Amino acid sequence: MLVSMKWLRQYVDLDGISDTQVATTLTFAGIEVESVRPLTISSLITTGKVLSKNRVEGSQHLSALTVDTGAHGHRSIVCGAANVAVGQIVLVALPGAQLKDIKIQESSIRGVVSQGMVCSLLELGIEAKYLRQEQVDGIEVLASDTAIGDDQILDKLGYNDTILELKLLANRPDLLSLYHVALEVGALFDRAVKPWTMPSNFITAPANFTVDIQSDKVKQFSIKVVEGINKVNAPQWLKVALIASGIRPISLLVDIGNYVMVLTGQPLHMYDLDKLASPSLTIREGQTETITALDGKSYPTLTSDIRIDSGNQFACLAGVMGAHATQIDETTKSVAIEAAAFDGPSIRRTAQRLNLISESSQRFAKGMDFSSSEKVLDFAVSLLASMTTFKSVQQTVHGRTTPSTELKKIKFDVTKINRLLGTTWSCQRMETTLKRLGMIVRGDEVTIPPFRVDMHTVADLAEEIVRLEGFDQLPETGLPHHDGRRGLNEKQTKVRALKNVFKARGYDEILTYSLQSTKQFQSLPSQFEGQPYYVHNPLSEERQVMRTSLLPSLIETIGYNIDRQNLQGQVFEMSQVTSTQAQSLHLAIGLWGNRFRRDVYEPIATDFYTLKGMIEAALQILHIEPTRYQWVKTTQQDPLFHPGQSAVLMLGSSRIGVIGAVSPTQLQLLGFGQIPLFVAELNLDPLLQLKTGSLKLTPLGRFPVVTRDLAFIVKNDVSFQNIVKTIKKAGKKLVDDVLLLDRYIGANLLEGTHSLAVRIRLESHEKTLTEEEILLTMMAVQTALVQEHHVILRISA
Repeated sequence: MLVSMKWLRQYVDLDGISDTQVATTLTFAGIEVESVRPLTISSLITTGKVLSKNRVEGSQHLSALTVDTGAHGHRSIVCGAANVAVGQIVLVALPGAQLKDIKIQESSIRGVVSQGMVCSLLELGIEAKYLRQEQVDGIEVLASDTAIGDDQILDKLGYNDTILELKLLANRPDLLSLYHVALEVGALFDRAVKPWTMPSNFITAPANFTVDIQSDKVKQFSIKVVEGINKVNAPQWLKVALIASGIRPISLLVDIGNYVMVLTGQPLHMYDLDKLASPSLTIREGQTETITALDGKSYPTLTSDIRIDSGNQFACLAGVMGAHATQIDETTKSVAIEAAAFDGPSIRRTAQRLNLISESSQRFAKGMDFSSSEKVLDFAVSLLASMTTFKSVQQTVHGRTTPSTELKKIKFDVTKINRLLGTTWSCQRMETTLKRLGMIVRGDEVTIPPFRVDMHTVADLAEEIVRLEGFDQLPETGLPHHDGRRGLNEKQTKVRALKNVFKARGYDEILTYSLQSTKQFQSLPSQFEGQPYYVHNPLSEERQVMRTSLLPSLIETIGYNIDRQNLQGQVFEMSQVTSTQAQSLHLAIGLWGNRFRRDVYEPIATDFYTLKGMIEAALQILHIEPTRYQWVKTTQQDPLFHPGQSAVLMLGSSRIGVIGAVSPTQLQLLGFGQIPLFVAELNLDPLLQLKTGSLKLTPLGRFPVVTRDLAFIVKNDVSFQNIVKTIKKAGKKLVDDVLLLDRYIGANLLEGTHSLAVRIRLESHEKTLTEEEILLTMMAVQTALVQEHHVILRISA
């Protein structure tokens, strides 16, 4: 937001206060002023009349001028502008003047003495984008009645101004209005602020215009029709006010609309009444077509865009840009002036999608006070009446008006405000400060002005008070002292322990985006239940969907490493995932390439059991016994995993994790080539909530250990984990461990079976086992295996 100090001083009496003081005070009050700069170079600039013009010998474009500069005398000046002519009143920079790029000095050019410079506004510091082409190419020619030798000419023209560039926070859209900046400055310096309204000196006729609103995204919509406008040029002060605000002057009607927008914060849009299909407007959604906007370019619209039509004619893309067919031009005689308020997020999405971000769309998108639309329209017509004449003006037509009849109120809690600020300020001091901001304090309530859309709670009141009082007024207080120390809770302790065990085993922790693209979500669907949330206004196509799984981003990170020749590694991530069903903490692990990185070791390829063992080590850290979870081979075809090297982790009847080798097809699609990749993802919430006992330590056995080997044939669908459970259950306390010695698949076995050889470790902590006890235990184990799993015993030793 650019603020003209000359314009600002018209509304706030800042006598005795410099522009720099205003900028510094605003910054310390939380409204950052990024720069303070002059609009033009104004020192040693005067006016002169061109008395004679002669071609400089040997030059095709230089002219030797004699210029009368009043008290500064007649001066010989060499000028290269094509539009300079005898009799013109021009701007003259005297020797010693420091212009934008050069310092003016008396010199000799091709043998001709030059005692100054005839200037253009571009050379004085006005940017080319605010000027007409003839002003850019040539010198500035002033009105014929301009006094000669006027050293204050730039001040009289309005160009001797200081511009403040404000960097506004998102919560202060009201400061996109110069008048609201004036209110802020007036409050900070405790100075009165003049009203912006003008007396209406015109008589309104009955309205002959209709408005039909068919969209819930329209908060307010008003139209005022002015007919029979006489064509005149915009006055100099109006053009300069717009240039100082960063807006290019165009024509009287357009300039008035922009002037009112900058002053009040209410964007106006003007339709050429004679170009509308009918004296009516319909505001609606739900249509898709290609429209031609004011800039002459074509843009596609969506059903979510708000459009304004006149009959079957497209008239405006609401809040963004008008139609080329209804634009104001030099032939315009009658206008329909619109003052409206639309749904901010909708305007923002449309403007960003079409790259049509303008001063108007920003104000609609950030939020605005639309309670003064009637006064704004009257003000615009009053401005027009002060500059030209017109035949008639109609009464305002309101398509929808929802003014803020009920102003927002916040509880005035002095005790809480003092507690928030660490102060002991009185109620009267706070009340006086809030009144300076236009707030009304009555008893224990504060009524908020309608333009302060950022005020909601007592904390906001505290912020406003300290902004005006000054942060330097806050007392120095020490940090609060707490007798006890706050430690990690149980869940945080477990999460930290899990991270430590991964890091101790050489895994690198990664952190990835919570948003992913729709394409990525569809190509690697989640392994868990729940549908994703879609972002309505994504910043890019890569960030459209809230992820329901960590695997896509984990695999993307691994691919990034492989592309940069990091062909082996191991990573993990612990992050929240969100779906329509729940939000939960997940753990994702990825291994690729070889297990050892250093060349002195024989490379060993990563495999399924490396990853499975890491997960079991993590579960052991959480004190979760193997009997409480179960690995189950996947039966359904999954496009991500290799069908023979994948499994799911079950906790009771709930599926809480998935593990496996990424299928060769997926590896090719991902561009990994032949590099093996194993990934896993677990939902940690059920595991962290699981009640577990304390870690139990048992002393080393003092009595001899006995081992027995057992071989048997069993069906393929019986897991080794269930066999171990059966053996331990049958052997009771005497079975210390069960080890797999061998697995045989081949000839001489029934189809669908395989042979297992296991070693059973028997131990007692109370005595030496007798042969009879060993025999009874082994018989119990064999009986249990036959009964529960229908095994065929082969060898017992």
